[in-house]
Amino acid sequence: MTIPTDMTGHISGHCLCGQVSFAFQGRPFLQVICHCDSCRRASGAAMVGFLGLKDTQWRWTGEAPASYESSPGVRRHFCPICGSAMGFQGDHYPGQFYAHAAALSDPSLFAPTAHVHHDEILSWATPRDDLPRHLTTAELL
Repeated sequence: MTIPTDMTGHISGHCLCGQVSFAFQGRPFLQVICHCDSCRRASGAAMVGFLGLKDTQWRWTGEAPASYESSPGVRRHFCPICGSAMGFQGDHYPGQFYAHAAALSDPSLFAPTAHVHHDEILSWATPRDDLPRHLTTAELL
């Protein structure tokens, strides 16, 4: 992410209708593009860009999102009005929130460093970059 390390302001994001929003301060600890089936189905997209944020650096700033437990211990957050996917939290990643990069007020700030779940990349949506490919997000943590 092209955010200066001395940044003191907040970066924000929001859903399509603007009711659910979040903000964070500082650099994300992870910026990846996920290709897993769960992320695709939850977002309706071939791949999803995520920002890994520590619970101490982010907060909801608008209405609270609705949540759905997509698999045991994984909660996907979305706007209950417009349905926009906002991110997820998982018991296997305690103290972390993975925000959808496309929900950023300025999505051009997203700078992915890797692809995860590369074994699930769709043949018609194969990335044409040289970013590393990993089987799991845990390989990067």
